Amino acid sequence: MSTAATGFGTVGGRRSRDPVAPSHAAWPGLFFAALVFALWWHRPAMVDPMWAVATVALHTMITVLLLRGARRVGDPALGLLVVTVQALTALGFVLRMRVGVGDRISLGAYLVAVAVGVGLFHLGRSLAQTDRRREGPARNRWIRRNGRTGNALLILVVVSGVLALRAPIERGAQIGLTLGPLHVQPTEVFRFSLLGWIAFRLKAPPDAPRLFGSYRPPGAGRALIEYALVPAVVATALFVKLSDLGPAVVLFIGIVGLVVHLTGRWRYAAAATASFAVLAAVAMLLGVGVLGDRFALWKDPFYMGEHGSGRALQQPGKALLAYARGGLLGAGPGLGRVDSIGTERQNDFILAVLGEELGLVGTLLTGVLYALLLIQLFRLARRAGEESWLRAWLVGLSVMLAANIVWPALATTRVLPISGITTPLLSAGGTSMLVVLGIVGLAAGCAGPRPAASASASASATSAPVPGSVAPARGAVGAAGRHVTRAGRRSPLTWRAPALAGLLAIVTAGSLLNAQLVTAGAWLGDHDRSRGIARTERATFNRGRILSADGTVLAATVGSGVDATRHGTSTGLPIGDFRPSRKDTDGTGLENTWALQLECGTRPEEGLAGPRGLLGQRCQPADVRTSYNAEIQEAAVRALAEAKQAAPGSRGAVVALDPRTGGVLAIAADDDLATTVTGDASQPGSVFKIVTAAAIDPARLNAYHLAPHSSLPLPDGHSLRNFGGSICPDRDMVGIPALVDALRQSCNTAFAMVGKDIGPEGITRAAAAFGFSTPGPGPADKPGGQPADKPGAGPGGQPADRSGAASACRALGLEPLGKHQCDLDGLSVDVSSVESGTADGERCLPEHLAIGQACVYATPLQMALVAAAVAAGGQLRPPHIVEQVERDATVLWKAPAVAPRPVIPPENAEMIRTGMVEAVNAGTAKGAAVPCAQVAAKTGTPETGPPSANPDTNAWTVAFAPAEEPEVVVAVYLKAPAGGHLTGGANAAPAAATTLRTALVALKRADHC
Repeated sequence: MSTAATGFGTVGGRRSRDPVAPSHAAWPGLFFAALVFALWWHRPAMVDPMWAVATVALHTMITVLLLRGARRVGDPALGLLVVTVQALTALGFVLRMRVGVGDRISLGAYLVAVAVGVGLFHLGRSLAQTDRRREGPARNRWIRRNGRTGNALLILVVVSGVLALRAPIERGAQIGLTLGPLHVQPTEVFRFSLLGWIAFRLKAPPDAPRLFGSYRPPGAGRALIEYALVPAVVATALFVKLSDLGPAVVLFIGIVGLVVHLTGRWRYAAAATASFAVLAAVAMLLGVGVLGDRFALWKDPFYMGEHGSGRALQQPGKALLAYARGGLLGAGPGLGRVDSIGTERQNDFILAVLGEELGLVGTLLTGVLYALLLIQLFRLARRAGEESWLRAWLVGLSVMLAANIVWPALATTRVLPISGITTPLLSAGGTSMLVVLGIVGLAAGCAGPRPAASASASASATSAPVPGSVAPARGAVGAAGRHVTRAGRRSPLTWRAPALAGLLAIVTAGSLLNAQLVTAGAWLGDHDRSRGIARTERATFNRGRILSADGTVLAATVGSGVDATRHGTSTGLPIGDFRPSRKDTDGTGLENTWALQLECGTRPEEGLAGPRGLLGQRCQPADVRTSYNAEIQEAAVRALAEAKQAAPGSRGAVVALDPRTGGVLAIAADDDLATTVTGDASQPGSVFKIVTAAAIDPARLNAYHLAPHSSLPLPDGHSLRNFGGSICPDRDMVGIPALVDALRQSCNTAFAMVGKDIGPEGITRAAAAFGFSTPGPGPADKPGGQPADKPGAGPGGQPADRSGAASACRALGLEPLGKHQCDLDGLSVDVSSVESGTADGERCLPEHLAIGQACVYATPLQMALVAAAVAAGGQLRPPHIVEQVERDATVLWKAPAVAPRPVIPPENAEMIRTGMVEAVNAGTAKGAAVPCAQVAAKTGTPETGPPSANPDTNAWTVAFAPAEEPEVVVAVYLKAPAGGHLTGGANAAPAAATTLRTALVALKRADHC
């Protein structure tokens, strides 16, 4: 049986087991196929089956051919190197598929890089032959080839350096030339060639032809310049050009590694590092580079030192959150939310993609593959002669590659600053793959059958250094090729380098462990508690539709792959936005919050939890059905347009709810006014009297005696008057009839007296039950009667750190979203509030609170919920938009029914309902009446701006119908232009009637209306 068939080879007269035979090509092939299949299983639309099969087949075929070549060479290190490199390239292919890099581009770059690696393999073989030949004409010919190679490297250094210097863009990876499937970066070629030329310059045979004459061994002073100052100057120049520190540091580390290898003197490394630090510091002081931003991001990777509600989460922070979401085992291929990292996820932050989807286990195993790669490179470098400049070149390249591997891992986990360095073989950069496979090919050229131990020892003992070469500073080369001191002890060179490598491996593993397990919970809790930033992904998926309750398609994906587009209807419903592309993954509203359901049909309670394993949940698109009603929405849009036409320059909002379920039926608004608090303009005015009436103790409903007034004096020296100076009530009235009449006429003086009787604590307590945020201690509890909180510092006149905002959201059955908002199924809703002080620092009087002026701020959605509580007999159901998740008529998830919460005593709710009905029949809300049902409504005309004889007024109306068995609630808000005078009865009530008429027909309550 042949040795090829058995997997055994002959080494030094002995049969040796080859640890990696050609049949072992199945290992990286199976690994590649398993990852691709897992990605396709989880995200079918993300994988092009034809190109995936072709890529796996070509990759496996190349692995077989390379392993056959390695077997012919007979070096076991070479076979293991091939398997390691192919496993890493397979992982890189899958990661690039995951982040949206085109399959054709990725495969083309790989094939070009393999071709370059094969070419450099032959170069390495040629250079390695020089030291294996005896003195004579043949060896002289090989030496001349060495000289031509060294001079070619110098030419490459000059050409690539000039191209980099002449490039118009001054930001690292952006400097490049597009050659077919490769985006070639001259700086990468510069670094590769420069290390080779330095090795040739210092270590090539003295008789090798050079462009600048023969080589002379340096003296002490010249050695310090060549080995310390020159590397520092070269690295600083690269830093100045690239405007970034990372590539320069990596090159510098490679040069220092080469110098230490040649001289054995670590003091040269120390001197070079000090010189580079000084020169780089001078360059920074002169304003070169972007290190200010880099260090700011290093110090605060989440917000780069920004403060306030408008701060933006930065990409390094998003990468840390991706690591944190990955945890120990990861979400699974394709199931992470890696697009939230940002546009550089395919380059600088590819390790964060790996960490989220394969977890800490995946990142550490990848680290093991990189460690094997470096170990085999160093082993093969040792195959070259001790005095070979090829060996020195490979050592420098391997050290540089090690730095290139470690830096991104430490930078994305916050140990080092982000510096534009990509992860070799994983990131999308084609030049990086070309350089790495070039290094591998060059190292493979040194491979050969390992001699027997005795033969090796004999050969080493009789070997002598080539005259004129740089001799090790500490002792000579021992029999085993190790540096020893004159006293026979091992040189620090033989233990310091492995110790440093081990320390780096421990630090890197520790940083990954910290990012993915130790601090993961704290980071997610502080910066992504609701997991909102991690919901959007690019639309290469078959994303499901968003539907209204009646089946109207509100949003759908047209096309697939990178050409997919997302189209919605022109209803104006706030479903959010999704802009699919390779780089832009922004999503808002329902499109963002319900992304997992639209893409995968995931149940909301499953969230982002993992792991789902290699063959876990399969992402198949599902539809999200909402409570929105397209007919009612159309009517709301029409009603708002008509109201604005009647009041030129005004803006507004119309909201419709189902009081029986809490479902939002329609939202038509300008500039998100339906859910946004806009300072004084958001004062609800007299519609807030519903809350005041709800605050009355039921036992005192019949105790109020209300006398006719046109105005009332206030403790601050001002007076409170009725709208238009009218007198109300018409006569002395007592008990519930008096309160009903006060609601009918919207009597300010009557409710001011009620508010004074209830007190600010009673009003704020009732408002809190409806979902308003309320202040801390009231003015009476503060020394000097000063308000506890002053509005105005936060959005829309809200205090910067108002107490109770989170409680207000939970009172509505919603989750808090930041300090001033609630999350309504992906719709951001400002928290409405009752304050203890006005914007100018004045204390809030109960008389003002009672009529919704000065210290009350509300959204139309909030006031619709207040009216819905009255319509439901005092019970408030949490609002919602999403009804269910479905696929092909099968319901995958349905919003759970939530029990209503009592917020109004039944007696008060009935009294308020009666007052609202009277307001429509014979009061301020006559304009809200419809012919097909009895309507209950309350109007409001709040004054805005500074006190004056003729202040601006906005318009409000809340209404529901039928009054006896309500099925729809409507809130209308119109904001007047400067100098405008709107009223609830004349401007807002007709819009409510328009919406109600359509809603009653759409809900089958009436045939026509």
